[in-house]
Amino acid sequence: MYRFRQAGPREPFRTQILDVHRLVGAESLAGIQWGASYDGNRLYVATYGANPGTLFALDPGDGRILWRTPNPANGCLLDLPPVPMDPLRQESMPNAVSSSPGLVYEGSLDGKMRVFAADTGAILWEYDTHRPYFTVNGVPGIGGGLNGNGAVVANGMLYTNSGYAHPITTGMPGNVLLAFGLP
Repeated sequence: MYRFRQAGPREPFRTQILDVHRLVGAESLAGIQWGASYDGNRLYVATYGANPGTLFALDPGDGRILWRTPNPANGCLLDLPPVPMDPLRQESMPNAVSSSPGLVYEGSLDGKMRVFAADTGAILWEYDTHRPYFTVNGVPGIGGGLNGNGAVVANGMLYTNSGYAHPITTGMPGNVLLAFGLP
């Protein structure tokens, strides 16, 4: 994670690197993959494969880690045949992070959508999206890993896709868009 500042008012496109904070090791897919979220107080980032993937809250002023919550080991509950590196149910958090006042939303390749407390990182809610669904258009639906775009939170609803399979990052395939009413 790099922190920059503008070099000067006459050079708006030239920056200085103030400091560098390494959240995880230097492995190929270990770091931040899709995106971060800022709620006006904290910057939230999640790591793909930091053994396990981890959600971080950072102070945007100095880059300090305010809290970190690793992907829980309870995410991989399927009885799958042994596969090298367990590519279907990874404890990775590659999704772009989303946030709203007091809450942080992050999906995982283990198929779980989770909501975290913005001030502590405590997991407040969890839903396993890896299951069959009856869909509104009658097409058979199945949930899978969450990877890519982050959740959308609007008008009292949480929307997320479920299902992601890619030859490089692997993951569980699926084909659903899920909508949850928020309390």
